[in-house]
Amino acid sequence: MDKRPIGFSTLRKVPTQCSGLEQRLVRERSIDPLSHHAWALALFLVTVADAPGRSDDADPSLCQRLSLPCPELHEARQALMTRGLGASQRPLSQV
Repeated sequence: MDKRPIGFSTLRKVPTQCSGLEQRLVRERSIDPLSHHAWALALFLVTVADAPGRSDDADPSLCQRLSLPCPELHEARQALMTRGLGASQRPLSQV
């Protein structure tokens, strides 16, 4: 299949901080068994992470941005860590 751009104005430019995590999430199906909250947290962290995959967003900010109560945020973070998709050492998260 020839994959030509559909629209050049919406053509994605991958930034230098983009990691291989996004590929693992889909190709290795490593995120499939996770909750929607874990999906949302992973997507947010991948989006805001620096080149090594770190983010320093505080829990209250994450809860507000993701519309999650803090206990559910902690469960989502733990689920990502359990599957090897992230790490956390306050104040940093890493994907």
